[in-house]
Amino acid sequence: MAYRMSESIVKELFESVYDFIESTILPPLHWSKFNDILVDYRHKRVASPHAYVDVLPLLTCVAAGGKSEKAVPLAAAWSFYILAARIFDDQQDNEGAEHAWNEGGIKEALPVGLYALGAANASLSHLSAAEGKQAAILSAFGNTLALSAKAQSEKPTVDDLTVEWYFQILAAKTGLIFATGSWAGAFISAESPEPAIVNSLYQYGLNTGMAAQITDDCYDLADTDLPNNSLSLPIIYALSQKKHKQYPTLFTSLHELGTKPDRIKVIVECLQEMKAVEWSLKVAKIYECQALAALEPLPKEGVSPLIHYVSRDFPVPA
Repeated sequence: MAYRMSESIVKELFESVYDFIESTILPPLHWSKFNDILVDYRHKRVASPHAYVDVLPLLTCVAAGGKSEKAVPLAAAWSFYILAARIFDDQQDNEGAEHAWNEGGIKEALPVGLYALGAANASLSHLSAAEGKQAAILSAFGNTLALSAKAQSEKPTVDDLTVEWYFQILAAKTGLIFATGSWAGAFISAESPEPAIVNSLYQYGLNTGMAAQITDDCYDLADTDLPNNSLSLPIIYALSQKKHKQYPTLFTSLHELGTKPDRIKVIVECLQEMKAVEWSLKVAKIYECQALAALEPLPKEGVSPLIHYVSRDFPVPA
């Protein structure tokens, strides 16, 4: 019952954000193609766990004691940033052929992504907050997106891969993005929000993002990551098992991956025998527990949707 109630709350908040976008942000910008893309995007997001992502600033605003209406422009900007990042990520990784923004290739996708960034800034101008708060939020979003873009460009070789590198990139690509969205909602909840509450929700977002991305990396290995030569936590763990009988095969196959795509099947079989995915999912569970622990000081009635999102069996990144 509580889970269904959270789903209902999230859906209602989601609709309020996209209604605001379609009624207030898009009409002055006059681009029917983007409007059509957003209609399709909205339809797909509302029926998936991604709906939680899009309303994250609203959920944390409420969890911090604020009114969700206050954070609607913030969530609109956040949703546009997420969409832009998705578009650019698709282009970099040659993914997402099913999405409307990819129908015309990179020449049409890039303007759509840039348009989404512009619409995000337009959304922030509708915030009912002191100028200092608006500037702080804009700065936080800008810095986070810049760090994420930088991290997205870094792909070390098998020989350079380290645990430290992976978690730095993980934090920049997803952890800090979720943390910033969570922080912004709490930050906007009141004129002077309680710092401890704002920090708790920042920590919730950070750990939720880390858990979601690790889980995503585990399930995207064969279909996305290995074909793009993206090396994630299961690979790093397996490479640390130098005494395992499958290590030589794994090591050789990873070095051959760039020229021999058929090595993907061999790599996946090695990872299964080395239990690399199982181990990585346990790490994701640790982050999930840390996200839930961050919510413990907050009133229970305001955090149920946040608990239900991070507790899903298959958390998904933005």
